[in-house]
Order: sequence, then structure tokens, then C-alpha cells
Amino acid sequence: MTILQQYTAIAKKHDLPTMSTGGCDIDNNHQYDSAEAAWQALVAANPTAGWFQCQSEQRSFIGALPAHQPEWGALLAAEVVAADGDSLRIEYQNGIWRKTRYHHGDDGDLLYDEVRQFLHSGGQLKYRRYWRHDPEQGWVQSHTCLVAVEPLEK
Repeated sequence: MTILQQYTAIAKKHDLPTMSTGGCDIDNNHQYDSAEAAWQALVAANPTAGWFQCQSEQRSFIGALPAHQPEWGALLAAEVVAADGDSLRIEYQNGIWRKTRYHHGDDGDLLYDEVRQFLHSGGQLKYRRYWRHDPEQGWVQSHTCLVAVEPLEK
């Protein structure tokens, strides 16, 4: 019995998320030296949904990324779903904004599931969690990426 078959049996009994096999290519070789350049990287991705946090504003969106307003201050972090379906994360650390792009693939040796987190403003964030096999620790979560922002179902 494979690990996926074992998990599926346990998941049914305990109402856990469905797990699948796949892969995820990660590109984190992009960094920016200003909040404006990082925001323009988000705009260039033509996001369809996501969230962002600036110094004086935090919000989620479905549809187009809102135009940046000066009163929001500098971008601090963001996660968006790009028009091509990839996930992008921007994080500010030590004077640099780093962009990470996650590209999901059906082939790979990772396991993944999808979970939701509620938003204070209503709606929910849908994340894909990836798990890799470690010879000493077993299956450990390696990373997550945003795959959707959804309105709350009535």
C-alpha cells in the first residue's frame, strides 16, 4: 500500500483534505530594491486574485489588483494568483523585496492538499500545501502557495 493510499484511508475516516501527487517548480531569483518596483512586479503578473499588505493598508481582492494609493505606504507583503495560474509571493526583508513564483505540475514526487483560511472581511483564502518525503522525519510540509480567493458560500 502506497503512502497516498494509506493517507486516503485515514482521510476518509477523519474528514481530512484530499491528498494528491504532483510537483511544484519554485523560482525565487527575483528581488527588487524598492516598494514601487515590487508593486510593478505584481501589476505585471496581471493577478486574478490575492491579498497584499502595505504600511497602512491590508486587503484581499478578486479580479484586478487595485491601483496603489500613496496613503497606503510601502508594500510589505503580497500573495497573488497570476493570470497564467502560477502563484506569486512578495516578501520584504532587510531592505529587499523578494518575489517567489510557484508553478504547479501534475508530475512530481510531492504530495499536496488544499486548505482554506477565513478572511476577517469575509471570504476565504485557498492554499495548496506541498509535502516532501524526508528520510529521517517522514512526510513534512515544504511550502504553501495561494491558489484562490473565494467568497463565502451562503
